[in-house]
Amino acid sequence: MPTDDPTRTIDRRTLLRRGAGAVAATAAIPALAGPAAAHFPDEIDIDVVPEEDPNVVDAGADQFVSVRVTPNEAFDPHQAFAGPHRDQAHYRFGYMAEGGHGVRPRWSIMTDEDDPGVVLIFPLGGTGFPEGEHEATLKWEREVGGHHGLSGTDTVVVENGPVGGGNGT
Repeated sequence: MPTDDPTRTIDRRTLLRRGAGAVAATAAIPALAGPAAAHFPDEIDIDVVPEEDPNVVDAGADQFVSVRVTPNEAFDPHQAFAGPHRDQAHYRFGYMAEGGHGVRPRWSIMTDEDDPGVVLIFPLGGTGFPEGEHEATLKWEREVGGHHGLSGTDTVVVENGPVGGGNGT
């Protein structure tokens, strides 16, 4: 039975419009959540302990660990390594599992013009690696202290005990 009360009347057009809006909103949620969940997509080419395979770190003897960053189409597509790509303050490295934040590099070394890139030197203390083989993560923050950027991973083998810390600065 029809009623004149506008709060109680839902015609077919209104029902279809609201239903289409709900479907569009439901479809948009995964599309928006996908990129937001991947704050640091794995798009940087790195090599921990360059020139060695496997990438072994001796926690009992080594004080530093080197990580080579090579430009690619996603990270420094012009392969000029200008700006924040080479600014060491934008990088963190370490064992990022279990809430680890990694550590910032102490210094960096630019590679030659024929082979563009940068080698970052990180203090081993603060990286938080347990003993054994693990995935090492390098994060590059778009803004220093930011929560968005890019990352790269490589395997590292830690010998002679775990490395202290994981929440380094």
